[in-house]
Amino acid sequence: GESVLVAFGEYKGGKTFIQNIKNNNYTIYDAREEPIIFNGAERRHFVNTISNGERFSLVFYNSKNKF
Repeated sequence: GESVLVAFGEYKGGKTFIQNIKNNNYTIYDAREEPIIFNGAERRHFVNTISNGERFSLVFYNSKNKF
């Protein structure tokens, strides 16, 4: 299902790249500016190198597993 990603901290770099559904290109996001909502199980994604500072992130998602 969908996940929500938010990032915090003073850093350079650390942008989130998420693969587009219609093609293999990536859209670049800064999770500090606003939460990013996407299905991480269906779309490739990564964060580029942080060149300075510290990046903290939270990811919220629903699990199909029942506890």
